[in-house]
Amino acid sequence: MNIGSVQFFKRVILCCLALMIIIPTGLAIALGIENHKLSEELALLKGKIPQTETEETKDPEAVSSIISVVSETSRAETKLNRILALREKAAGSPAYSLDYQDLYPDLYIDHDWVFDKEVSNAVYLTFDDGPSEVTSNVLDMLRLYGIKATFFVVYDDSTEAADLLRRMVAEGHTIGVHSTTHQYRQIYGSVESFLTDFEKTAVWIEEETGVKPEIFRFPGGSVNTYNLPISEMLIAEMLRRGYLYFDWNVSSGDAAGSIRSNEIVSNVISGVAHREGEKAIVLMHDGPGKETVKNVLPHIIESLEASGREMLPLDNRVEPICFDY
Repeated sequence: MNIGSVQFFKRVILCCLALMIIIPTGLAIALGIENHKLSEELALLKGKIPQTETEETKDPEAVSSIISVVSETSRAETKLNRILALREKAAGSPAYSLDYQDLYPDLYIDHDWVFDKEVSNAVYLTFDDGPSEVTSNVLDMLRLYGIKATFFVVYDDSTEAADLLRRMVAEGHTIGVHSTTHQYRQIYGSVESFLTDFEKTAVWIEEETGVKPEIFRFPGGSVNTYNLPISEMLIAEMLRRGYLYFDWNVSSGDAAGSIRSNEIVSNVISGVAHREGEKAIVLMHDGPGKETVKNVLPHIIESLEASGREMLPLDNRVEPICFDY
């Protein structure tokens, strides 16, 4: 057969047609096989998912609560993803245990995680570390101006402390849990350690006042250098139990021993001013040795009232301010 003859070109054309049929057919067969393998793997995974969720979640409604409250909180999507990722890791690894969920079966709050409409000009004055000898003066000032505030308290089994708790309730203030020991290394040693510390103060408040506390503040804030390794697990567990925690977006700076009265006032007033159009949660302290707060309160209250701010107490119907991770 001569190159260039009619027969030569016929054979070339036939070979090209054959290749055009064989190559796509081969590729199709290969893709079909791969697709079949992937389908089998997907089916296998689908079969495993319910079992994993059951092992991870002892209470499905509790996880729903976590999702609800975090979705209502600032920068919620990032928080939720991190919490759920950590819970998934904990469920699949023997290095993690969720046995702490069985501790303190009465340490639960019924909460639908529906928040009231935001009061855009609201200021929430909060006091940590009391009750102490300072608290009585703080309460006197608040009563004088007709202001309701929030006290995140530390356990104190004295008669004087119990009387102050009852006075807080009688005068319309909110009491939240802060700590029993206020020893960061001890509290944040594990989730179990935190729950043990929290439970003692929560029970104390309820026994002395008849009111079960529904909100709390982490010692040092929800994310700090002591609790960072377990902060997400702590938050997830406390939300699962129905409790709501509050950080702050304005600090008075009164925790510093050398701070002057005018600096505290300036910190609060300027901090609130920077929160124009949104709520401000102010961190102050009424613990032992914090006498300065009773002196600055009149100036703070009068300045806030003059600026048109409404001072209110926190409760679990207020959408919280929470730190980022």
